[in-house]
Amino acid sequence: MFLKKIYSEPLGLFPEVNFTNGLNIIYGIKDEENPKESLNSVGKSTFLDLIDFTLLSSFRKNHNPRLYKAKSIMLGYDIVLEFDIDETSYILKRNVEEPDYIEFGKFGEESAFYRIRELKDILGNLVFKRSNYSGAFLPNKWYRSLITFYIKIQKFKKAKFLDPIKFINELTEPELNVYHFYLLGLDNTIPYKIFENRVNQKGISNTITEVSRYVEEKYEIRDLKLAQIETNKLKLEIKKLSDAIEKFELGEQYEDAEAEANILTGKIKNNLYQNFLDNDKLKSYQQSYSLPTKVNMRRINTMYGEISKELSFQVNKTLKEAVSFRKKLSESRKEFLKSEIDKIKININSRNKTIQKLEKERAKIFYFLSAQEAITDLTEAFYNLSEKKNKLTDLESKRL
Repeated sequence: MFLKKIYSEPLGLFPEVNFTNGLNIIYGIKDEENPKESLNSVGKSTFLDLIDFTLLSSFRKNHNPRLYKAKSIMLGYDIVLEFDIDETSYILKRNVEEPDYIEFGKFGEESAFYRIRELKDILGNLVFKRSNYSGAFLPNKWYRSLITFYIKIQKFKKAKFLDPIKFINELTEPELNVYHFYLLGLDNTIPYKIFENRVNQKGISNTITEVSRYVEEKYEIRDLKLAQIETNKLKLEIKKLSDAIEKFELGEQYEDAEAEANILTGKIKNNLYQNFLDNDKLKSYQQSYSLPTKVNMRRINTMYGEISKELSFQVNKTLKEAVSFRKKLSESRKEFLKSEIDKIKININSRNKTIQKLEKERAKIFYFLSAQEAITDLTEAFYNLSEKKNKLTDLESKRL
């Protein structure tokens, strides 16, 4: 890969820079009157940041505060990089307004827009893929890690340049070994498996630690073997309770009250289910209500302007009318959604009142049956069964 030139589009953000094959030096001009100050803050490091930016570096404040600080003066410009790979010329355009949406293609041919994840995969294959390489190679995941080996920029004044072995300070040696083996043309299958096993081992260890802590705190069990014993014990108790409930029958004199209680329970469940459906619909409407509408006029004008300025003007005029119509349609849609949301809220509130009324009626029946000592044992059995099932489910899910 050879860099050819970098510039802004439209021109004016910084002078166009053409690279030569070999060593290219960027320097500040010394001011004889203020020799110490003249070489500082003239944009040498920021220029390197721009090259890295076109090669898909992260554009976040915590990752590169220096370039992010210059965002306001970069608005309205594309940063354009031209480069060659295997004697084929390519052009890439990226801006700070939509840094994850990038224009790329062969020079002289029609380019296309890509998401940054897609383009990492494309550039990873173009720049780093080796034919007949038998080891592991993941272009999308590795592209930025591999290219960082070649692009070294001092991010902070006091930061030291990283050595070529540990060229990414945040990565562990097992992961770096995978990249080094690949860059050296050596089969990295074994280093890659070692790294994967380290990652999996760390994940499993963290999971075991978390599960052990949870079980110890909630059930006061200090050993996972004891958790298995507790699980088996709960299953046996649940079976005994289930068998007892199946054999339990209410007296005939209370059958009418039992039937009425069952009818009330059915109505309560039906209202709860309808509320569940309406709440789900309400959530969907509220998300739809808040969906943003955005059209990138500048990108569209630029694309059509490359064909014809007159066509760009006509498209811009028609697009503005379409955007205006879309805004009106969006407002009408929001009014409709607001009306539907209000209706759903009224229905949910009405059902909640109905549920409260039904629950009071059912509570009176249960009180009557309980006073007659008809269902004391049954209610306790159901309660214990529910508690033990919940405990078993919770314990098994954490143990697994």
